[in-house]
Amino acid sequence: MDIPDSVMNERLIRRLWHLTNVIISVSLQKAIDVAVETVSSSVAEFDQIADKVLDMHTGDEKLAANLNNFIDGCKFACTANLNWG
Repeated sequence: MDIPDSVMNERLIRRLWHLTNVIISVSLQKAIDVAVETVSSSVAEFDQIADKVLDMHTGDEKLAANLNNFIDGCKFACTANLNWG
């Protein structure tokens, strides 16, 4: 683009640029807020369901141990994704 500095420094152009930054930051913040809420509620639900699954199978020690390993594996995958994703 070839826009002279005199035009870029006009009040309305500066206002357009400011509003562009506001729109970008608001959209980004909303996306972050939604992502944080989604992860937070999913972690809470995961923990509740994992506890219920383990409680349902306490009578079978081998199965309970395998389920615990499965749940731990899921947690490791989630943690890896959150830390490295």
